[in-house]
Amino acid sequence: MKNLKKLREENGLSRKDLGEILGTAEQTIDQYESGSLQPDFQMLMKLAEFFHTSVDYLIGYADAPVSEYPKCIAAEHGNTIAKRREHLTMYRSLSPGMQRSLDSFLENLAADDEDLEFRRARDIRL
Repeated sequence: MKNLKKLREENGLSRKDLGEILGTAEQTIDQYESGSLQPDFQMLMKLAEFFHTSVDYLIGYADAPVSEYPKCIAAEHGNTIAKRREHLTMYRSLSPGMQRSLDSFLENLAADDEDLEFRRARDIRL
């Protein structure tokens, strides 16, 4: 992945940070960057979404990192990365018990959101 390391470093993220954000190991990120391991399609999409870029840019087929995205999204990119980094730092400073509580809260929140999307989809079909 030709541009992954560049994007990660430009956003001040360590391999460990990026791995934690994406739910994978630091070593996996290292292998992606070195080219010894290729990410699957879902991980490519996660990376492109996270960095607000195209898969083509990640793998080196495009020269511009945000060629397919409106400038307003690109401008928000830096703020999003900074906010995620801030949240990760806050999470790491919590006690293990508080981390578990936050994990549970987020899981419940995500489940509620999925239920809402299901209900909306059902209502549209009715």
